[in-house]
Parts: sequence; structure tokens; C-alpha cells
Amino acid sequence: MLARSLRILALAVFAHYLVRVVGLLGIFRSVQPFGVEKCQRIKGPTLCEDATHGTQGGEFYLTCDSTRNYLNRPMGIKLATPLGQEGEPQIWRMQLSKNDSTRMSKLKLPQTEDFHPLGIAMDKQTNQLLVANTPSSKPSSIDFFSVHGDELRLEKRIQDPLVYAPNSIFILPHAHMRSEDGRVPSFLFSNDHYYVEGMMKHVEDKLLLPLASVMLYDARHDTVTKIKGGFTFANGVTGNADASVIYVAETHGRRISKFAATIPSHNSETIELKKVSQVDVPMAVDNLEYQHATGDVIAAGHPLGFDCMRYASSSDKSKLAMPPSMILRWKPDGSKEMIMTDDGSTWGTTTTAIIDPYTGKLIATGLYEPDMLVCDI
Repeated sequence: MLARSLRILALAVFAHYLVRVVGLLGIFRSVQPFGVEKCQRIKGPTLCEDATHGTQGGEFYLTCDSTRNYLNRPMGIKLATPLGQEGEPQIWRMQLSKNDSTRMSKLKLPQTEDFHPLGIAMDKQTNQLLVANTPSSKPSSIDFFSVHGDELRLEKRIQDPLVYAPNSIFILPHAHMRSEDGRVPSFLFSNDHYYVEGMMKHVEDKLLLPLASVMLYDARHDTVTKIKGGFTFANGVTGNADASVIYVAETHGRRISKFAATIPSHNSETIELKKVSQVDVPMAVDNLEYQHATGDVIAAGHPLGFDCMRYASSSDKSKLAMPPSMILRWKPDGSKEMIMTDDGSTWGTTTTAIIDPYTGKLIATGLYEPDMLVCDI
């Protein structure tokens, strides 16, 4: 009886794994262009991963890194870099206007050795950018940059044993959760993996192990704690205006989870997340953006997840087709609506999509695209 139960359990686990793998492979799925004809490329930023609203209408900040062609720490990729093609990390400011013009500014970074940016968030109270930094050979960190015109200054660096694979950042809006001097906010961030290098990282990826987590940096105590685990490649984290609802994307899980958040009112308490619902999405979902006007969650990602991995792993990407892209919205009523898809021939590897309430336009980053994308919707 026990042996039979174990066999049934093993078959159930294998079937669950097989469904995940088939979904990431995209077997029997074709991606048709939809909505991309309303988009145009914007030159300047290259290989950008994330974007965040600035302090003005139509203003955005972007994290970009042209070294990603050879170094992608979340995916566990480290290729030989051809001489003269080293690339560089960049942070850009993008300004959209209602007359359809776009102004791009590459911001001057301080001398920060081994800097490779991923997630980005703007603390509007202090005009500081919080950036997830994933160096190639040093411990990861969350870096705080103050904005001075077209120059960034490093103000603070959070390093902690629990900041080991930071990806997406969501700043908590509560004044009582800030540091005593008010300069530092508390925030949530995803650790996209548990293992950051070596054989076990590949095992975690290949077996789709649910070892990723969402962490809290508590500025009141300058501490980092794990508040939720069990994610399969945790990626985008976002929430509503008062952070009473939090959303988390699972790239390898191909789903978005919604949590009710309990924010502490006392100094000794921490945040609690209780799962409310989840939605499966037809892509390896990447970053998320909450639309405050509608309550929609805008999700971007890769409808053929393994194609994206194969492309990222190639040392000669010119021989491969650009992987496809997908952007959709998850509505408060639980329904999903496609915003844009492409087979990669026009735009591929989308990681972030934001609908700008100032201009009504959609902007999108492409992990391996040499430009930004701006669309009418």
C-alpha cells in the first residue's frame, strides 16, 4: 500500500514538472504579432531590464547593461567576452511628452566597480533611485543613488547575507516604516533564486525548484528578513498605493500571485503576506507594474521561455532569431487581456512594460534589444 502511494505521488510530481516544462518550451504554441504595429523604437538605451516612474509626468528611469550579452547572473550565464565588446552598465532617464517627442538622457554613474543593475524603483520622497546590483564576482546589493541633473551619486549600499539574488524592488509607502531620519524607505524585493552559482544553481533551474523568495528590508532596524518563500524563479514584485495588496511574478512558474499584506503598526512587528489568488499566464513572466487608475497588473515576459534561455546562452546571437515577447494585463475581475505580442521579428525579450498615465503610451524594455519601445494603445 505504501509503495503504491509513493508511486502515485512520484507520478503526480513528475506530471506537474512535465506540465511546467512543456509550458516553458512552448510546444504547439505559435506567437502571432498583435499590437506591435502601433509601436516605435527609441534609440539610445540598450539591453534594458527594468523601468520605473520618475517624479514628473512622463518621466522614467531605466536600468540597462550591454554586458548582458555575455554575463547574465540570474540565468547563470557567464560567457567569454570578445575583445573590444565588453559593454557597460547604464542608467537612463526617459521623458515622454504629449506631442509624441521623446527625450533620452544617459546618466553619469559614479565609479562603481562590478556594477550590473536589474530592478529599479524611485523613492519620490528623497528623489533617490534604488537599484538591485548583481555583480559578477562580488556580493549582490541594493544601491541608493541620488539624482543631480544628469549625474547619479551613490548614497547608500545595502549588503546582507539575505541580499543574494535581488531582482525586483517595491518601495513601501508608509512613513512609519522609514528610517529614523526619514532618508531610507523600507521595501520588498525578490531573490530570484536560492543558489547564485555552481552546479546547484543549474539544478534549481533545470528542476524548476521553488526555492526563490520575497524579502523585506526594514529601514527601521536596518535588517533583511524573508517574508515569503516557495517561488519558482521569483521575479517582478509590485503592489497598490497603500501596499495592502502585493503581486509576485514567478518566471518558471508562469504565474502571478496576489497577496493581502498586513503592514505592521508597531516597531517590533514585520509584514505578513497571505495568498488571495493567482493567475496562470502563457509566458515566462518577468516584471510587473500596477496601474493605480484601474487596478490592472501589467505583466511582461517571454511566451517561449526556453527560447529566451537558449538565446541568452549563445555566444553568437547573430545566428539565432530574437525570442518573442508578450505583454498582458490582469484585471481586478480576474480576466486577462492581451496588450501586445510579437514573434521576435519586430520586438523580442520584453521584461518590463508600463502604461504612462501622463501620455497614455506604453513603454517596454527588451532584455536583448538595442533600443526601447514606445507604443500607442
